[in-house]
Amino acid sequence: MIAFDLVNEHSFKGVKQWLDSIYKHCDLNIPKVLIGNKCDLVDGRVVSEGEGRKIAEENSMQYYETSAKENYNVENVVNYLMNEVYEKKFKEKLENAR
Repeated sequence: MIAFDLVNEHSFKGVKQWLDSIYKHCDLNIPKVLIGNKCDLVDGRVVSEGEGRKIAEENSMQYYETSAKENYNVENVVNYLMNEVYEKKFKEKLENAR
């Protein structure tokens, strides 16, 4: 999970550094998801949904906007990521073990 603050441009700019680190140090097939948090703070927003989606698409990731405070979309992100981990990392191993 790579999360950034929708009301903090510096936080959003850090996404590219996190992605660079993942590409440098991790398996390229690692499940990833980009999360723009604090979507409940509409008036303070400095990162648009389009900007978040663009980076996600460029890196073959799903994009979710969440609010941890309001518990908005948090469960959807966790479910998506757990499904991706299962599909990419465990499903084949479990089937081969049978």
